[in-house]
Order: sequence, then structure tokens, then C-alpha cells
Amino acid sequence: MSAIVIHTVTLDMAADLAPLIAAHAQDVKRGAPRNPDIYYSEKLLTDTSAEVLGATIEGVLSGFALFFDLPEAISGMRRGYVEIIYVDHKVRGSGITRALIDQLTRIGEDRKWLDLRWHDPDQAARDKVDQIKQKSISSYTEISFPIAVAER
Repeated sequence: MSAIVIHTVTLDMAADLAPLIAAHAQDVKRGAPRNPDIYYSEKLLTDTSAEVLGATIEGVLSGFALFFDLPEAISGMRRGYVEIIYVDHKVRGSGITRALIDQLTRIGEDRKWLDLRWHDPDQAARDKVDQIKQKSISSYTEISFPIAVAER
């Protein structure tokens, strides 16, 4: 398998992101396959509250993570919040999920996040996180990844 390149998804990649968003919607909602919506992809990529990381293999956008940098009310610090990590079915098992989480963790360390939370991962995602964190995770609706910060 070729190297995975993790990068920020930019507006000029909206047409590449749209089919992945449609495939994610299909996975979650079932029913008839969704049509890629470039307008929605562009709208998401220009939303100032959201950030999108992409995973590219052999020049093809094959996965993405939608995340937010949010204030944490109790500590006064910030936290990362992952809404979606999606990997194209054709390349699942290639390490993209791990690479995206690793990059999100590095971003969290740079930004001094309190932690990184993943919103409502499905069982397959929990299993992947279980492998990554090497400990058991029960049926949480949210998974928290600690971020190494020198001072809290």
C-alpha cells in the first residue's frame, strides 16, 4: 500500500470531498445512494467553525476527519472535537483512521488541547480505537483521547 498523506482539505478539493461525504451519508442513513453535493462540500470547507483533514493515497482523497477546536467550560482550556472520521471502503484497513487520529493528536498537542473527543463513533470505530489505545472501550457515545500538555 502506498504512503498515506494527511493534509488540510482546501476549497479547491471540494469536488474530491463531496463523494466521501455522500458515501458517509449512505453508510449512516442507508437507503438509496446519495449524490455527491459539491455545493455542500464547499459550504463545509468555508465554514469558519469547522476544520477538515484529508487522507490521500496515491493522489486520491480516500478519507477525512471533520473536527472543531472548542472552549472547555470547566478548565478554561480548549478541546478538540471530532464529528466524523470517514474512510472509503476500498482502502479500509490501510491505516487511514490511525493516521488521522495521530495527526489530530499532534494538532491537539500544538494547540494545547485538554483532550480530543470523537462524537458517537460506531462499533467498527470503537474497535479501531480499541486497537490504537490498546485498552477496552465500552459503548460510549463519546471517546476521549488525552493530549500531552506540559501544564494544565
